[in-house]
Amino acid sequence: MSKAQSKKIVEVEEDETDNESIVQTSNAALGFVDVAISEKEQPDIEDSIIGGQPLWLDDRSPPPEEMLMCKNCNSPLHLFLQTYANLENKLYDRVLYVFGCPKPSCRRKPGAFRAIRAIGKDPVKIKEWENALKREEEEKLNRKLKLEEKKKYTIEVTKDLFSNLGSEDSKKTENAFTSTSNPFDSNPFGRYNCI
Repeated sequence: MSKAQSKKIVEVEEDETDNESIVQTSNAALGFVDVAISEKEQPDIEDSIIGGQPLWLDDRSPPPEEMLMCKNCNSPLHLFLQTYANLENKLYDRVLYVFGCPKPSCRRKPGAFRAIRAIGKDPVKIKEWENALKREEEEKLNRKLKLEEKKKYTIEVTKDLFSNLGSEDSKKTENAFTSTSNPFDSNPFGRYNCI
């Protein structure tokens, strides 16, 4: 552990009523000291970098040169921070770059700092998303086909249970509950009339 990591942070709080200072210590570390980057182990786009040269998300399309120039003194801006800031459940990679002018005369002036967001589609995530979408469509189609099959089966079963409309025998057999004749047409007592 380096000296910077082992130092404790000292906070000073002032009480407004009696203006006494209270010193508190904390074990929180503000940053980590790292070793120099070797040629064998070069940083990649997913690393966060403070200072140095930016690693563009797509080397074929870096930002225009005028975006990397100070609007006050027209000198090149220096990289302050590069961080991989990918959002969860998104189909693209996102890298944020913060540039600033190193000259003290440009500090706190508009145009002395720039933040650039680079977005690139991740082919692996896009392929996974397309496959998931395809599976979802197939499942939807399968559910629809099963529902149609169930509907056809239900119609077939109920047709067999309640009527024989499709068969030749259905024309010969009559329903016992229907009659074409009127029961009041005939006299159940025959020819005899009562007076």
